[in-house]
Amino acid sequence: MQKEFVNLKVHSQFSICEGAVKIQNLASYCSENSISAVGISDTSNMSGSLEFANELIKNGTQPIIGTQVYFKQKIQGDFFYGKISFIAKNEKGYKNLLKISSKSYLDLEESDDLPSLLLQDLKGYSSDLIVLIGGSNSFFSNLLIKNHDEFCKNEIEKLKNLFLNNIYIEIQRHGENHEKLLEKKLIKISSDLDIPL
Repeated sequence: MQKEFVNLKVHSQFSICEGAVKIQNLASYCSENSISAVGISDTSNMSGSLEFANELIKNGTQPIIGTQVYFKQKIQGDFFYGKISFIAKNEKGYKNLLKISSKSYLDLEESDDLPSLLLQDLKGYSSDLIVLIGGSNSFFSNLLIKNHDEFCKNEIEKLKNLFLNNIYIEIQRHGENHEKLLEKKLIKISSDLDIPL
């Protein structure tokens, strides 16, 4: 049996400056190429989720709904921002995604340039969600690049306690200069905390 790659992080036209994939075109492409499932993961919004789900189902492809949310952390007087990705496992997870996404806008402070949350804001909203951490230019990667390794590991451990077996570390290889060092650090955290890659 041949294994199929499932892209979980397509950015649609609703991911301003990150993607331009039109949902109807994506649905047609999936249908024409017998793609059984695909995930949407727009940044800072879920505006395309309903259209995405309806169009893909109509074309015989399983929609997987996700989003990327900016998180912030103040360390030694500086704010660090970066994205964390979430994927809904079911309807309850979808509702938690909506709450997290909305909260990132509703809890804005005057100093915030981006809709964002603190990690502790996830308490109460982790049920039936998968969280993907790591990857290039994400919240934890930005901390690791600035050598906040111990802080980063402690925060990831807190997330593991919150999300249990629904947490994964992403490795990306795009040929960027920082990726080799980042990958080494992420693999060590994966090993130390027993979180799958």
